[in-house]
Amino acid sequence: MGIAQYARVFLPAMMVCGLLGNAFAAPPDVTSLFPVGGALGETPEVTITGTFNNWPVKFWCSNDRLKADCGSSKGKLVINIPNDAPCGIAWIRLIDDEGASQPRPFIVAAQPSVREKEPNDSFRIPQDVPLPAVVHGKFDKKSDTDTYRVELDAGQTLVVALQSYEILGSPADAALQICNERNQVLAMNQDASGLDPMITFRAETAGSYLIRTFTLPAAPDSTINFAGGELFVYRLLVTTGPYVDHTLPLAVSRSQPTEVQPRGWNLPDEKTTLIAPAARTSEPWFWSPQQAVGLVPLAVVEVPLVVTNRDAITATGQGITVPCCISGVLERRHSAHRYLFTGTKGAKLSITAESAALNYELDPALKLMGPDGSVIAEADDSAKNPDPSLSATLPADGQYILELRDTFHGSGPRHVYRLTIGPQQSRVTISVAAGNFVIEPGKTVEIPVTINRQNFSDEVTVTAADLPAGITVAEAKSQNKGDTAKTVKLIFTASEEAQAGPLRIVAKSGSEEAASELATASFSQTLGGSTFQHFQPWLAVKKAK
Repeated sequence: MGIAQYARVFLPAMMVCGLLGNAFAAPPDVTSLFPVGGALGETPEVTITGTFNNWPVKFWCSNDRLKADCGSSKGKLVINIPNDAPCGIAWIRLIDDEGASQPRPFIVAAQPSVREKEPNDSFRIPQDVPLPAVVHGKFDKKSDTDTYRVELDAGQTLVVALQSYEILGSPADAALQICNERNQVLAMNQDASGLDPMITFRAETAGSYLIRTFTLPAAPDSTINFAGGELFVYRLLVTTGPYVDHTLPLAVSRSQPTEVQPRGWNLPDEKTTLIAPAARTSEPWFWSPQQAVGLVPLAVVEVPLVVTNRDAITATGQGITVPCCISGVLERRHSAHRYLFTGTKGAKLSITAESAALNYELDPALKLMGPDGSVIAEADDSAKNPDPSLSATLPADGQYILELRDTFHGSGPRHVYRLTIGPQQSRVTISVAAGNFVIEPGKTVEIPVTINRQNFSDEVTVTAADLPAGITVAEAKSQNKGDTAKTVKLIFTASEEAQAGPLRIVAKSGSEEAASELATASFSQTLGGSTFQHFQPWLAVKKAK
Protein backbone atom coordinates (compact mmCIF):
# COMPACT_ATOMS: atom_id res chain seq x y z
CA MET A 1 0.00 0.00 0.00
CA GLY A 2 1.48 3.34 -1.05
CA ILE A 3 1.63 6.65 0.78
CA ALA A 4 -1.40 8.06 -1.02
CA GLN A 5 -3.46 4.98 -0.20
CA TYR A 6 -2.53 5.20 3.47
CA ALA A 7 -3.59 8.83 3.57
CA ARG A 8 -6.87 8.04 1.84
CA VAL A 9 -8.01 5.05 3.88
CA PHE A 10 -6.57 5.60 7.33
CA LEU A 11 -8.46 8.00 9.61
CA PRO A 12 -7.07 9.88 12.58
CA ALA A 13 -4.71 9.21 15.12
CA MET A 14 -4.22 6.25 17.30
CA MET A 15 -1.94 5.50 20.15
CA VAL A 16 0.83 2.94 19.76
CA CYS A 17 0.58 -0.03 22.10
CA GLY A 18 2.90 -2.67 23.46
CA LEU A 19 3.16 -5.30 20.76
CA LEU A 20 1.54 -8.67 21.26
CA GLY A 21 4.35 -11.14 21.72
CA ASN A 22 8.11 -10.85 21.76
CA ALA A 23 8.45 -12.12 18.18
CA PHE A 24 7.80 -8.66 16.78
CA ALA A 25 10.21 -5.77 16.63
CA ALA A 26 9.12 -2.33 17.73
CA PRO A 27 7.19 -0.08 15.35
CA PRO A 28 8.39 3.49 14.77
CA ASP A 29 8.40 5.55 17.97
CA VAL A 30 7.82 9.29 17.52
CA THR A 31 8.47 11.42 20.61
CA SER A 32 8.39 14.91 19.07
CA LEU A 33 8.21 16.95 15.88
CA PHE A 34 9.97 20.18 15.04
CA PRO A 35 8.43 22.34 13.81
CA VAL A 36 5.06 21.24 15.18
CA GLY A 37 3.10 22.76 12.32
CA GLY A 38 3.12 24.93 9.26
CA ALA A 39 1.12 27.41 7.23
CA LEU A 40 -1.00 26.99 4.13
CA GLY A 41 1.24 26.89 1.07
CA GLU A 42 4.40 25.99 3.01
CA THR A 43 6.62 22.90 2.70
CA PRO A 44 8.41 22.69 6.05
CA GLU A 45 11.20 20.21 6.69
CA VAL A 46 10.23 18.45 9.91
CA THR A 47 12.75 16.82 12.21
CA ILE A 48 11.31 13.79 13.98
CA THR A 49 12.71 12.64 17.29
CA GLY A 50 12.31 8.99 18.19
CA THR A 51 13.33 5.47 17.16
CA PHE A 52 13.01 4.17 13.60
CA ASN A 53 14.34 0.68 12.95
CA ASN A 54 13.28 0.60 9.30
CA TRP A 55 13.96 3.91 7.60
CA PRO A 56 12.55 5.12 5.25
CA VAL A 57 9.03 4.72 6.60
CA LYS A 58 5.60 5.43 5.21
CA PHE A 59 3.80 8.64 6.16
CA TRP A 60 0.16 8.86 7.21
CA CYS A 61 -1.78 12.00 8.05
CA SER A 62 -5.37 12.42 9.20
CA ASN A 63 -5.56 15.49 6.96
CA ASP A 64 -5.40 13.79 3.55
CA ARG A 65 -4.47 17.05 1.86
CA LEU A 66 -1.02 16.88 3.47
CA LYS A 67 1.64 14.83 1.71
CA ALA A 68 5.21 14.08 2.76
CA ASP A 69 8.52 13.09 1.20
CA CYS A 70 10.36 10.66 3.43
CA GLY A 71 13.86 10.74 2.02
CA SER A 72 17.13 9.03 2.83
CA SER A 73 17.94 11.39 5.70
CA LYS A 74 16.78 9.50 8.78
CA GLY A 75 14.31 11.42 10.93
CA LYS A 76 13.57 14.08 8.29
CA LEU A 77 10.29 14.66 6.46
CA VAL A 78 9.32 17.39 4.02
CA ILE A 79 5.58 18.01 4.39
CA ASN A 80 3.64 19.74 1.66
CA ILE A 81 0.71 21.85 2.93
CA PRO A 82 -1.52 22.94 0.04
CA ASN A 83 -3.39 26.22 0.15
CA ASP A 84 -6.75 24.44 0.35
CA ALA A 85 -5.87 22.23 3.33
CA PRO A 86 -8.16 22.52 6.39
CA CYS A 87 -6.66 24.49 9.28
CA GLY A 88 -6.39 22.88 12.69
CA ILE A 89 -4.80 19.75 14.14
CA ALA A 90 -3.62 17.08 11.71
CA TRP A 91 -2.36 13.85 13.27
CA ILE A 92 0.70 12.26 11.71
CA ARG A 93 2.09 8.78 12.14
CA LEU A 94 5.01 6.86 10.68
CA ILE A 95 4.30 3.32 9.52
CA ASP A 96 6.41 0.25 8.71
CA ASP A 97 5.78 -3.49 8.66
CA GLU A 98 6.00 -3.61 12.46
CA GLY A 99 3.10 -1.20 12.93
CA ALA A 100 2.30 2.46 13.37
CA SER A 101 3.87 5.05 15.62
CA GLN A 102 2.09 6.98 18.30
CA PRO A 103 0.32 9.91 16.61
CA ARG A 104 1.66 13.41 17.03
CA PRO A 105 -0.28 16.64 16.42
CA PHE A 106 0.83 18.80 13.50
CA ILE A 107 -1.05 22.12 13.45
CA VAL A 108 -1.94 23.81 10.17
CA ALA A 109 -2.53 27.57 10.30
CA ALA A 110 -3.23 30.34 7.82
CA GLN A 111 -0.64 32.70 9.37
CA PRO A 112 2.98 32.52 8.11
CA SER A 113 5.48 30.42 10.06
CA VAL A 114 8.68 31.76 11.59
CA ARG A 115 11.52 29.50 12.77
CA GLU A 116 13.36 30.42 15.93
CA LYS A 117 16.94 31.48 15.22
CA GLU A 118 19.68 31.40 17.81
CA PRO A 119 21.20 33.40 19.36
CA ASN A 120 18.10 35.13 20.74
CA ASP A 121 18.58 34.58 24.46
CA SER A 122 19.20 38.19 25.42
CA PHE A 123 17.20 41.41 25.17
CA ARG A 124 20.23 42.82 23.35
CA ILE A 125 19.91 40.32 20.46
CA PRO A 126 16.19 39.62 20.02
CA GLN A 127 14.78 37.95 16.93
CA ASP A 128 12.48 40.22 14.91
CA VAL A 129 9.01 38.78 14.24
CA PRO A 130 6.45 40.12 11.74
CA LEU A 131 2.78 40.40 12.70
CA PRO A 132 0.87 38.14 12.62
CA ALA A 133 3.03 35.04 12.83
CA VAL A 134 3.33 31.58 14.32
CA VAL A 135 6.82 31.08 15.75
CA HIS A 136 8.09 27.51 15.99
CA GLY A 137 10.70 27.33 18.73
CA LYS A 138 12.48 25.01 21.10
CA PHE A 139 13.97 25.37 24.57
CA ASP A 140 16.88 23.30 23.37
CA LYS A 141 19.06 23.47 26.46
CA LYS A 142 18.68 24.05 30.18
CA SER A 143 18.26 27.70 31.12
CA ASP A 144 17.42 28.58 27.51
CA THR A 145 15.61 31.90 27.08
CA ASP A 146 14.14 32.98 23.75
CA THR A 147 13.49 36.66 22.99
CA TYR A 148 11.50 38.13 20.10
CA ARG A 149 10.91 41.76 19.07
CA VAL A 150 7.71 43.21 17.61
CA GLU A 151 6.75 46.74 16.56
CA LEU A 152 3.49 48.13 18.00
CA ASP A 153 1.49 51.28 17.42
CA ALA A 154 0.01 53.18 20.34
CA GLY A 155 -3.29 51.64 21.39
CA GLN A 156 -2.71 48.29 19.69
CA THR A 157 -3.58 45.11 21.59
CA LEU A 158 -0.98 42.40 21.26
CA VAL A 159 -2.03 38.79 21.89
CA VAL A 160 0.72 36.25 22.58
CA ALA A 161 -0.10 32.60 23.35
CA LEU A 162 2.37 29.75 23.72
CA GLN A 163 1.35 26.12 23.07
CA SER A 164 3.67 23.48 24.47
CA TYR A 165 2.58 21.19 27.32
CA GLU A 166 -1.11 21.21 26.50
CA ILE A 167 -1.94 19.51 23.19
CA LEU A 168 1.69 19.16 22.02
CA GLY A 169 2.78 17.07 25.00
CA SER A 170 6.09 18.90 25.50
CA PRO A 171 7.48 18.53 29.06
CA ALA A 172 7.58 22.34 29.41
CA ASP A 173 5.84 24.57 31.95
CA ALA A 174 6.61 27.76 30.04
CA ALA A 175 6.34 31.43 31.02
CA LEU A 176 5.83 34.56 28.91
CA GLN A 177 6.93 38.13 29.52
CA ILE A 178 6.33 41.38 27.63
CA CYS A 179 9.19 43.86 28.12
CA ASN A 180 10.18 47.26 26.84
CA GLU A 181 13.47 47.81 25.05
CA ARG A 182 15.14 48.55 28.39
CA ASN A 183 14.22 45.00 29.47
CA GLN A 184 11.67 46.14 32.05
CA VAL A 185 8.89 43.57 32.47
CA LEU A 186 5.50 45.09 31.61
CA ALA A 187 3.38 41.92 31.74
CA MET A 188 3.91 38.28 32.67
CA ASN A 189 1.97 35.03 32.67
CA GLN A 190 2.80 31.38 33.29
CA ASP A 191 -0.46 29.41 33.41
CA ALA A 192 -3.46 30.50 31.33
CA SER A 193 -4.43 27.50 29.21
CA GLY A 194 -3.52 24.77 31.65
CA LEU A 195 0.26 25.04 32.01
CA ASP A 196 0.60 27.07 28.81
CA PRO A 197 0.90 30.87 29.12
CA MET A 198 -0.95 33.65 27.35
CA ILE A 199 -0.78 37.47 27.51
CA THR A 200 -2.95 40.24 26.10
CA PHE A 201 -1.09 43.54 26.20
CA ARG A 202 -2.18 47.05 25.17
CA ALA A 203 0.65 49.28 24.01
CA GLU A 204 0.37 52.77 25.53
CA THR A 205 3.10 54.16 23.26
CA ALA A 206 4.40 53.21 19.84
CA GLY A 207 7.71 51.41 19.66
CA SER A 208 9.56 48.13 19.94
CA TYR A 209 8.47 45.55 22.51
CA LEU A 210 10.10 42.29 23.54
CA ILE A 211 8.43 38.91 23.99
CA ARG A 212 10.50 36.67 26.23
CA THR A 213 9.84 33.03 27.04
CA PHE A 214 11.55 30.41 29.21
CA THR A 215 10.43 27.24 30.95
CA LEU A 216 10.44 25.16 34.07
CA PRO A 217 9.94 21.38 33.84
CA ALA A 218 6.25 20.41 33.71
CA ALA A 219 7.07 17.61 36.15
CA PRO A 220 8.77 19.50 39.04
CA ASP A 221 12.14 18.21 40.17
CA SER A 222 14.69 19.14 42.81
CA THR A 223 16.76 21.44 40.60
CA ILE A 224 14.46 24.49 40.95
CA ASN A 225 15.88 25.70 37.65
CA PHE A 226 14.87 26.45 34.09
CA ALA A 227 14.59 23.44 31.79
CA GLY A 228 15.24 22.52 28.19
CA GLY A 229 16.08 19.71 25.80
CA GLU A 230 15.20 18.05 22.52
CA LEU A 231 11.53 17.50 23.45
CA PHE A 232 10.87 21.05 24.72
CA VAL A 233 9.20 22.33 21.55
CA TYR A 234 6.64 25.13 21.38
CA ARG A 235 4.36 27.04 19.06
CA LEU A 236 4.13 30.79 19.76
CA LEU A 237 1.10 32.68 18.38
CA VAL A 238 1.79 36.41 17.97
CA THR A 239 -0.76 38.87 16.58
CA THR A 240 -2.29 42.32 16.82
CA GLY A 241 -5.10 41.09 14.60
CA PRO A 242 -8.04 38.76 15.27
CA TYR A 243 -7.50 36.08 17.92
CA VAL A 244 -10.21 33.48 18.64
CA ASP A 245 -10.10 32.06 22.17
CA HIS A 246 -13.50 30.32 22.19
CA THR A 247 -16.87 30.33 20.48
CA LEU A 248 -20.43 30.58 21.74
CA PRO A 249 -21.74 27.95 21.64
CA LEU A 250 -18.71 25.84 22.47
CA ALA A 251 -20.18 22.91 20.54
CA VAL A 252 -21.68 22.16 17.14
CA SER A 253 -24.60 20.02 16.10
CA ARG A 254 -23.87 16.66 14.54
CA SER A 255 -26.88 16.88 12.24
CA GLN A 256 -26.92 20.44 10.91
CA PRO A 257 -24.73 23.54 10.40
CA THR A 258 -24.21 25.58 13.56
CA GLU A 259 -23.87 29.35 13.76
CA VAL A 260 -21.23 30.34 16.31
CA GLN A 261 -19.95 33.66 17.66
CA PRO A 262 -16.12 33.76 17.85
CA ARG A 263 -14.89 35.37 21.08
CA GLY A 264 -11.43 36.67 21.87
CA TRP A 265 -9.53 39.84 20.96
CA ASN A 266 -9.41 42.21 17.98
CA LEU A 267 -12.39 40.41 16.43
CA PRO A 268 -15.15 41.80 14.23
CA ASP A 269 -18.67 41.31 15.58
CA GLU A 270 -19.51 38.60 13.08
CA LYS A 271 -20.80 35.07 13.38
CA THR A 272 -19.65 32.11 11.33
CA THR A 273 -21.24 28.81 10.39
CA LEU A 274 -19.48 25.54 11.21
CA ILE A 275 -20.20 22.05 9.98
CA ALA A 276 -19.21 19.08 12.12
CA PRO A 277 -16.72 16.58 10.67
CA ALA A 278 -18.47 13.93 8.61
CA ALA A 279 -16.76 11.03 10.39
CA ARG A 280 -16.32 10.60 14.15
CA THR A 281 -12.60 9.85 14.21
CA SER A 282 -11.28 11.62 17.30
CA GLU A 283 -12.44 13.85 20.14
CA PRO A 284 -12.24 16.69 20.89
CA TRP A 285 -12.38 18.39 17.53
CA PHE A 286 -10.22 21.54 17.33
CA TRP A 287 -11.39 24.29 15.00
CA SER A 288 -8.96 26.89 13.65
CA PRO A 289 -10.30 29.82 11.60
CA GLN A 290 -8.44 31.00 8.51
CA GLN A 291 -9.17 34.67 9.22
CA ALA A 292 -7.82 34.66 12.77
CA VAL A 293 -5.25 33.10 15.06
CA GLY A 294 -6.52 30.51 17.51
CA LEU A 295 -7.40 26.87 18.16
CA VAL A 296 -10.80 26.14 19.73
CA PRO A 297 -11.88 22.79 21.25
CA LEU A 298 -15.43 21.97 20.16
CA ALA A 299 -17.77 19.14 21.09
CA VAL A 300 -20.01 17.54 18.47
CA VAL A 301 -23.39 16.89 20.11
CA GLU A 302 -26.84 15.59 19.28
CA VAL A 303 -28.83 17.68 21.80
CA PRO A 304 -30.07 21.28 21.40
CA LEU A 305 -27.50 24.04 21.91
CA VAL A 306 -28.06 26.94 24.32
CA VAL A 307 -26.00 30.13 24.80
CA THR A 308 -26.21 31.97 28.11
CA ASN A 309 -28.16 35.24 28.06
CA ARG A 310 -28.80 38.04 30.59
CA ASP A 311 -31.51 36.05 32.37
CA ALA A 312 -28.85 33.66 33.68
CA ILE A 313 -27.59 36.20 36.22
CA THR A 314 -31.06 36.82 37.69
CA ALA A 315 -32.46 35.03 40.73
CA THR A 316 -35.02 33.12 38.65
CA GLY A 317 -32.54 32.14 35.97
CA GLN A 318 -32.58 31.52 32.23
CA GLY A 319 -35.23 29.11 31.03
CA ILE A 320 -33.99 25.94 29.32
CA THR A 321 -35.47 22.66 28.11
CA VAL A 322 -33.78 19.41 29.10
CA PRO A 323 -31.77 17.89 27.46
CA CYS A 324 -29.40 20.58 26.19
CA CYS A 325 -25.78 21.68 25.96
CA ILE A 326 -25.18 25.18 27.41
CA SER A 327 -22.19 27.42 26.69
CA GLY A 328 -21.35 30.50 28.73
CA VAL A 329 -18.71 32.80 30.20
CA LEU A 330 -18.74 33.86 33.85
CA GLU A 331 -17.60 37.44 33.32
CA ARG A 332 -18.89 39.16 36.50
CA ARG A 333 -17.03 38.57 39.76
CA HIS A 334 -18.97 36.95 42.63
CA SER A 335 -21.76 36.07 40.20
CA ALA A 336 -23.44 32.80 39.29
CA HIS A 337 -25.38 31.55 36.29
CA ARG A 338 -28.74 29.92 36.92
CA TYR A 339 -30.88 27.83 34.60
CA LEU A 340 -34.57 27.13 35.17
CA PHE A 341 -36.25 23.97 33.88
CA THR A 342 -39.33 21.88 34.49
CA GLY A 343 -38.74 18.52 36.16
CA THR A 344 -40.85 15.44 36.77
CA LYS A 345 -40.85 13.40 39.96
CA GLY A 346 -38.57 10.37 39.67
CA ALA A 347 -36.66 11.67 36.64
CA LYS A 348 -32.95 10.83 36.79
CA LEU A 349 -30.63 13.57 35.52
CA SER A 350 -26.95 13.63 34.63
CA ILE A 351 -25.14 17.01 34.67
CA THR A 352 -21.55 17.74 33.62
CA ALA A 353 -19.57 21.01 33.55
CA GLU A 354 -16.36 21.41 31.53
CA SER A 355 -13.78 24.20 31.68
CA ALA A 356 -10.39 23.02 32.95
CA ALA A 357 -10.48 20.05 30.57
CA LEU A 358 -10.84 22.57 27.74
CA ASN A 359 -7.93 24.67 29.08
CA TYR A 360 -10.09 27.57 30.26
CA GLU A 361 -9.87 29.24 33.67
CA LEU A 362 -13.17 28.52 35.43
CA ASP A 363 -13.22 26.14 38.41
CA PRO A 364 -16.93 25.21 38.24
CA ALA A 365 -19.18 24.35 41.16
CA LEU A 366 -22.70 23.01 40.57
CA LYS A 367 -25.83 23.20 42.73
CA LEU A 368 -29.25 21.76 41.87
CA MET A 369 -32.21 23.28 43.79
CA GLY A 370 -35.75 21.87 43.97
CA PRO A 371 -39.16 23.55 43.67
CA ASP A 372 -39.15 24.38 47.39
CA GLY A 373 -35.67 25.94 47.23
CA SER A 374 -33.92 23.02 48.93
CA VAL A 375 -30.58 21.77 47.64
CA ILE A 376 -31.04 18.45 45.82
CA ALA A 377 -27.37 17.89 44.90
CA GLU A 378 -24.05 19.73 44.81
CA ALA A 379 -20.71 19.02 43.14
CA ASP A 380 -17.35 20.74 42.98
CA ASP A 381 -14.40 18.62 41.87
CA SER A 382 -14.83 15.08 40.54
CA ALA A 383 -12.00 13.04 42.10
CA LYS A 384 -8.88 14.99 41.01
CA ASN A 385 -10.73 16.64 38.14
CA PRO A 386 -11.72 20.28 38.76
CA ASP A 387 -14.61 19.85 36.32
CA PRO A 388 -17.60 18.51 38.31
CA SER A 389 -20.46 16.22 37.41
CA LEU A 390 -23.49 15.10 39.38
CA SER A 391 -26.41 12.72 39.14
CA ALA A 392 -29.77 13.37 40.78
CA THR A 393 -33.24 11.86 41.05
CA LEU A 394 -35.87 14.61 41.10
CA PRO A 395 -38.11 14.38 44.22
CA ALA A 396 -41.20 16.15 42.86
CA ASP A 397 -42.87 17.74 39.86
CA GLY A 398 -42.06 21.43 39.46
CA GLN A 399 -39.49 24.08 38.59
CA TYR A 400 -35.82 23.37 39.28
CA ILE A 401 -32.82 25.70 39.22
CA LEU A 402 -29.33 24.56 38.23
CA GLU A 403 -26.67 27.00 39.46
CA LEU A 404 -23.09 27.25 38.21
CA ARG A 405 -20.45 29.45 39.83
CA ASP A 406 -16.69 29.63 40.19
CA THR A 407 -15.43 27.86 43.33
CA PHE A 408 -13.16 30.82 44.15
CA HIS A 409 -15.58 33.52 42.91
CA GLY A 410 -13.36 34.23 39.93
CA SER A 411 -14.49 35.70 36.64
CA GLY A 412 -13.13 37.00 33.36
CA PRO A 413 -13.13 36.56 29.59
CA ARG A 414 -11.58 33.07 29.84
CA HIS A 415 -13.94 31.76 32.54
CA VAL A 416 -15.61 29.77 29.80
CA TYR A 417 -17.67 26.63 30.31
CA ARG A 418 -19.74 24.00 28.60
CA LEU A 419 -22.60 22.56 30.66
CA THR A 420 -24.49 19.44 29.58
CA ILE A 421 -27.74 18.37 31.23
CA GLY A 422 -29.93 15.45 30.28
CA PRO A 423 -31.66 12.29 31.48
CA GLN A 424 -29.60 9.35 32.65
CA GLN A 425 -29.84 6.99 29.71
CA SER A 426 -29.24 3.36 29.06
CA ARG A 427 -26.04 3.22 27.07
CA VAL A 428 -22.98 1.16 26.27
CA THR A 429 -19.44 2.38 25.71
CA ILE A 430 -16.54 0.20 24.61
CA SER A 431 -12.79 0.71 24.56
CA VAL A 432 -9.50 -0.96 23.69
CA ALA A 433 -6.24 -0.53 25.55
CA ALA A 434 -4.23 0.71 22.58
CA GLY A 435 -4.39 1.78 18.97
CA ASN A 436 -1.87 -0.55 17.36
CA PHE A 437 -2.02 -4.35 17.08
CA VAL A 438 0.02 -6.87 15.08
CA ILE A 439 -0.97 -10.08 13.29
CA GLU A 440 0.93 -12.58 11.11
CA PRO A 441 -0.40 -13.93 7.80
CA GLY A 442 -2.25 -17.19 8.31
CA LYS A 443 -2.56 -16.62 12.05
CA THR A 444 -4.90 -15.02 14.58
CA VAL A 445 -4.69 -12.31 17.20
CA GLU A 446 -6.98 -11.56 20.14
CA ILE A 447 -7.94 -7.96 20.94
CA PRO A 448 -9.60 -7.50 24.35
CA VAL A 449 -12.52 -5.08 24.35
CA THR A 450 -13.69 -3.44 27.59
CA ILE A 451 -17.45 -2.91 27.93
CA ASN A 452 -19.05 -0.30 30.16
CA ARG A 453 -22.80 -0.73 30.67
CA GLN A 454 -24.95 2.05 32.08
CA ASN A 455 -28.45 0.73 32.86
CA PHE A 456 -28.19 -1.55 29.81
CA SER A 457 -29.09 -5.23 30.32
CA ASP A 458 -29.55 -6.53 26.76
CA GLU A 459 -27.08 -8.79 24.99
CA VAL A 460 -24.38 -6.86 23.12
CA THR A 461 -22.60 -8.10 20.01
CA VAL A 462 -19.04 -6.85 19.58
CA THR A 463 -17.56 -7.05 16.10
CA ALA A 464 -15.43 -5.04 13.67
CA ALA A 465 -16.20 -2.99 10.59
CA ASP A 466 -14.20 -1.50 7.71
CA LEU A 467 -11.64 -4.33 7.92
CA PRO A 468 -8.43 -4.26 5.86
CA ALA A 469 -8.27 -6.65 2.91
CA GLY A 470 -7.67 -10.25 3.94
CA ILE A 471 -8.69 -9.75 7.59
CA THR A 472 -11.74 -11.45 9.11
CA VAL A 473 -13.16 -11.35 12.62
CA ALA A 474 -15.20 -13.68 14.82
CA GLU A 475 -17.79 -11.58 16.66
CA ALA A 476 -18.16 -11.90 20.44
CA LYS A 477 -21.26 -11.76 22.66
CA SER A 478 -21.47 -9.81 25.92
CA GLN A 479 -24.13 -10.75 28.48
CA ASN A 480 -25.35 -8.52 31.29
CA LYS A 481 -23.84 -10.86 33.90
CA GLY A 482 -20.87 -13.17 34.07
CA ASP A 483 -17.40 -13.10 32.55
CA THR A 484 -18.46 -11.36 29.34
CA ALA A 485 -20.33 -8.49 31.02
CA LYS A 486 -17.25 -6.29 31.20
CA THR A 487 -14.75 -7.79 28.73
CA VAL A 488 -14.81 -9.83 25.54
CA LYS A 489 -12.07 -10.88 23.14
CA LEU A 490 -12.34 -10.36 19.42
CA ILE A 491 -10.39 -12.92 17.37
CA PHE A 492 -8.98 -11.61 14.09
CA THR A 493 -7.64 -13.91 11.36
CA ALA A 494 -5.26 -12.89 8.58
CA SER A 495 -5.07 -14.61 5.20
CA GLU A 496 -1.72 -15.06 3.49
CA GLU A 497 -2.49 -11.97 1.37
CA ALA A 498 -3.74 -9.81 4.29
CA GLN A 499 -3.06 -6.11 4.21
CA ALA A 500 -2.37 -3.75 7.11
CA GLY A 501 -4.80 -0.94 7.81
CA PRO A 502 -7.29 0.67 10.15
CA LEU A 503 -10.42 -0.92 11.50
CA ARG A 504 -13.41 0.03 13.58
CA ILE A 505 -14.57 -2.05 16.55
CA VAL A 506 -18.29 -1.62 17.21
CA ALA A 507 -20.98 -2.75 19.63
CA LYS A 508 -24.43 -3.68 18.33
CA SER A 509 -27.72 -4.85 19.80
CA GLY A 510 -30.81 -6.51 18.41
CA SER A 511 -31.27 -9.30 15.89
CA GLU A 512 -28.73 -9.75 13.12
CA GLU A 513 -31.15 -8.44 10.51
CA ALA A 514 -32.10 -5.32 12.50
CA ALA A 515 -29.01 -4.73 14.64
CA SER A 516 -28.36 -1.12 15.62
CA GLU A 517 -24.89 0.25 16.31
CA LEU A 518 -24.54 1.26 19.96
CA ALA A 519 -20.94 2.44 20.18
CA THR A 520 -17.54 2.55 18.51
CA ALA A 521 -14.52 1.49 20.55
CA SER A 522 -12.18 4.27 21.55
CA PHE A 523 -8.71 4.36 22.99
CA SER A 524 -7.12 7.20 24.92
CA GLN A 525 -4.02 9.21 24.21
CA THR A 526 -2.68 11.72 26.73
CA LEU A 527 -0.40 14.53 25.60
CA GLY A 528 0.61 16.77 28.48
CA GLY A 529 -2.61 17.94 30.07
CA SER A 530 -4.88 16.92 27.19
CA THR A 531 -6.62 13.60 26.63
CA PHE A 532 -7.79 12.56 23.18
CA GLN A 533 -10.16 9.75 22.30
CA HIS A 534 -9.55 8.00 18.98
CA PHE A 535 -11.87 5.55 17.27
CA GLN A 536 -9.88 3.52 14.72
CA PRO A 537 -7.03 1.24 15.82
CA TRP A 538 -4.43 0.08 13.34
CA LEU A 539 -3.79 -3.59 12.56
CA ALA A 540 -0.29 -4.26 11.26
CA VAL A 541 0.50 -7.40 9.28
CA LYS A 542 3.92 -8.79 10.16
CA LYS A 543 5.18 -10.67 7.11
CA ALA A 544 8.15 -13.04 7.11
CA LYS A 545 11.35 -11.62 5.66
